[in-house]
Amino acid sequence: LGLSIEDFDETLPIQTISTGLAFLAVPIRSLADLGRCKVNSSLLAEVYARCGATGCEAFSRETVEIGEARAHARMFAPGDNIAEDPATGSAGGALGAYLVYHGAARVEPVEGRARFIIEQGDFMKRPSRINLDVAGTVGAIEEVRVGGASVVVAHGEVTF
Repeated sequence: LGLSIEDFDETLPIQTISTGLAFLAVPIRSLADLGRCKVNSSLLAEVYARCGATGCEAFSRETVEIGEARAHARMFAPGDNIAEDPATGSAGGALGAYLVYHGAARVEPVEGRARFIIEQGDFMKRPSRINLDVAGTVGAIEEVRVGGASVVVAHGEVTF
Protein backbone atom coordinates (compact mmCIF):
# COMPACT_ATOMS: atom_id res chain seq x y z
CA LEU A 1 0.00 0.00 0.00
CA GLY A 2 3.06 2.25 0.00
CA LEU A 3 2.71 3.14 3.69
CA SER A 4 5.09 2.79 6.61
CA ILE A 5 4.45 0.45 9.55
CA GLU A 6 3.55 3.47 11.70
CA ASP A 7 0.60 4.19 9.40
CA PHE A 8 -1.19 0.95 10.34
CA ASP A 9 -3.71 0.77 13.18
CA GLU A 10 -2.14 -1.84 15.43
CA THR A 11 -5.21 -2.01 17.70
CA LEU A 12 -6.97 -4.16 15.08
CA PRO A 13 -5.70 -7.23 13.20
CA ILE A 14 -4.91 -7.51 9.51
CA GLN A 15 -7.30 -10.33 8.70
CA THR A 16 -9.04 -12.14 5.85
CA ILE A 17 -12.74 -11.29 6.15
CA SER A 18 -15.73 -12.65 4.27
CA THR A 19 -19.49 -12.80 4.03
CA GLY A 20 -19.11 -14.95 0.90
CA LEU A 21 -16.33 -13.20 -1.02
CA ALA A 22 -13.04 -12.84 0.89
CA PHE A 23 -11.07 -9.61 1.31
CA LEU A 24 -7.91 -8.78 3.22
CA ALA A 25 -8.88 -6.16 5.85
CA VAL A 26 -6.03 -3.74 6.54
CA PRO A 27 -6.65 -1.20 9.32
CA ILE A 28 -4.98 2.19 8.72
CA ARG A 29 -4.38 4.67 11.55
CA SER A 30 -5.88 7.80 9.97
CA LEU A 31 -7.93 9.05 7.07
CA ALA A 32 -4.92 11.05 5.85
CA ASP A 33 -2.77 7.90 5.81
CA LEU A 34 -5.51 6.00 3.98
CA GLY A 35 -5.53 8.77 1.37
CA ARG A 36 -1.78 8.35 0.82
CA CYS A 37 -2.03 4.70 -0.30
CA LYS A 38 0.06 4.08 -3.42
CA VAL A 39 -0.62 0.51 -4.48
CA ASN A 40 2.14 -1.78 -5.73
CA SER A 41 -0.29 -3.79 -7.88
CA SER A 42 1.69 -6.99 -8.40
CA LEU A 43 2.86 -7.23 -4.78
CA LEU A 44 -0.58 -6.44 -3.30
CA ALA A 45 -2.30 -9.00 -5.58
CA GLU A 46 0.24 -11.63 -4.49
CA VAL A 47 -0.23 -10.84 -0.78
CA TYR A 48 -4.03 -10.96 -0.72
CA ALA A 49 -4.15 -14.05 -2.98
CA ARG A 50 -1.84 -15.87 -0.52
CA CYS A 51 -4.41 -15.07 2.19
CA GLY A 52 -7.25 -16.55 0.10
CA ALA A 53 -8.72 -13.12 -0.62
CA THR A 54 -10.00 -11.51 -3.83
CA GLY A 55 -9.00 -7.95 -2.92
CA CYS A 56 -7.72 -5.66 -0.20
CA GLU A 57 -10.08 -3.57 1.96
CA ALA A 58 -7.88 -0.88 3.51
CA PHE A 59 -9.81 1.23 6.00
CA SER A 60 -9.59 3.83 8.73
CA ARG A 61 -12.01 4.37 11.57
CA GLU A 62 -11.67 8.11 10.90
CA THR A 63 -14.43 9.28 8.58
CA VAL A 64 -15.19 12.19 6.28
CA GLU A 65 -18.69 12.69 7.65
CA ILE A 66 -19.74 12.97 11.26
CA GLY A 67 -22.76 10.91 12.18
CA GLU A 68 -23.48 7.29 11.33
CA ALA A 69 -20.23 6.59 9.45
CA ARG A 70 -17.89 4.28 11.36
CA ALA A 71 -15.14 3.67 8.80
CA HIS A 72 -13.78 4.93 5.52
CA ALA A 73 -12.63 2.22 3.13
CA ARG A 74 -10.70 1.79 -0.09
CA MET A 75 -10.97 -1.51 -2.00
CA PHE A 76 -8.13 -2.52 -4.28
CA ALA A 77 -8.20 -5.68 -6.44
CA PRO A 78 -5.37 -5.27 -8.97
CA GLY A 79 -5.31 -9.04 -9.61
CA ASP A 80 -8.74 -8.58 -11.24
CA ASN A 81 -7.77 -5.32 -12.99
CA ILE A 82 -9.65 -3.22 -10.44
CA ALA A 83 -7.28 -0.45 -9.45
CA GLU A 84 -9.85 0.86 -6.95
CA ASP A 85 -13.61 0.36 -6.60
CA PRO A 86 -15.76 3.32 -5.51
CA ALA A 87 -18.38 1.13 -3.77
CA THR A 88 -18.00 -2.53 -2.83
CA GLY A 89 -20.99 -3.97 -1.00
CA SER A 90 -19.37 -7.39 -0.48
CA ALA A 91 -16.27 -5.83 1.09
CA GLY A 92 -18.33 -3.32 3.06
CA GLY A 93 -20.51 -6.08 4.50
CA ALA A 94 -17.47 -8.09 5.56
CA LEU A 95 -15.87 -4.96 7.05
CA GLY A 96 -19.04 -4.19 9.00
CA ALA A 97 -19.01 -7.71 10.47
CA TYR A 98 -15.28 -7.34 11.27
CA LEU A 99 -15.87 -4.05 13.11
CA VAL A 100 -18.71 -5.46 15.21
CA TYR A 101 -16.83 -8.74 15.84
CA HIS A 102 -13.81 -6.82 17.18
CA GLY A 103 -15.90 -4.30 19.15
CA ALA A 104 -14.62 -1.48 16.94
CA ALA A 105 -17.89 -0.26 15.36
CA ARG A 106 -18.50 2.26 18.17
CA VAL A 107 -22.27 1.97 17.79
CA GLU A 108 -24.88 1.01 20.35
CA PRO A 109 -26.90 -1.95 19.00
CA VAL A 110 -30.70 -1.61 18.92
CA GLU A 111 -32.53 -4.92 19.42
CA GLY A 112 -29.27 -6.79 18.79
CA ARG A 113 -28.49 -4.99 15.51
CA ALA A 114 -25.72 -2.49 14.88
CA ARG A 115 -26.60 -0.05 12.09
CA PHE A 116 -23.97 2.23 10.62
CA ILE A 117 -22.33 3.44 7.40
CA ILE A 118 -19.04 2.64 5.65
CA GLU A 119 -17.75 5.47 3.45
CA GLN A 120 -15.93 4.63 0.22
CA GLY A 121 -14.93 6.26 -3.07
CA ASP A 122 -14.11 9.76 -1.81
CA PHE A 123 -10.44 9.55 -2.79
CA MET A 124 -11.43 8.84 -6.39
CA LYS A 125 -14.09 11.59 -6.46
CA ARG A 126 -16.97 9.06 -6.46
CA PRO A 127 -18.22 9.20 -2.86
CA SER A 128 -20.32 6.22 -1.81
CA ARG A 129 -22.09 5.38 1.41
CA ILE A 130 -22.72 1.72 2.23
CA ASN A 131 -25.44 1.05 4.81
CA LEU A 132 -24.73 -1.82 7.21
CA ASP A 133 -27.08 -3.72 9.49
CA VAL A 134 -25.13 -6.28 11.53
CA ALA A 135 -26.79 -8.73 13.93
CA GLY A 136 -24.48 -10.13 16.56
CA THR A 137 -22.07 -9.18 19.29
CA VAL A 138 -18.35 -8.99 19.90
CA GLY A 139 -16.94 -12.34 18.82
CA ALA A 140 -20.21 -13.66 17.33
CA ILE A 141 -21.75 -12.36 14.10
CA GLU A 142 -25.11 -13.81 13.06
CA GLU A 143 -26.20 -11.82 10.01
CA VAL A 144 -25.04 -8.94 7.82
CA ARG A 145 -27.24 -6.83 5.56
CA VAL A 146 -25.88 -4.33 3.07
CA GLY A 147 -27.76 -1.57 1.28
CA GLY A 148 -27.60 1.92 -0.11
CA ALA A 149 -28.49 4.16 -3.01
CA SER A 150 -26.99 3.70 -6.46
CA VAL A 151 -26.64 5.72 -9.63
CA VAL A 152 -26.23 4.72 -13.27
CA VAL A 153 -22.69 5.49 -14.41
CA ALA A 154 -22.96 3.89 -17.86
CA HIS A 155 -25.68 2.65 -20.17
CA GLY A 156 -25.36 0.74 -23.40
CA GLU A 157 -26.99 -1.64 -25.83
CA VAL A 158 -25.66 -4.60 -27.75
CA THR A 159 -27.51 -5.71 -30.85
CA PHE A 160 -26.86 -9.05 -32.55
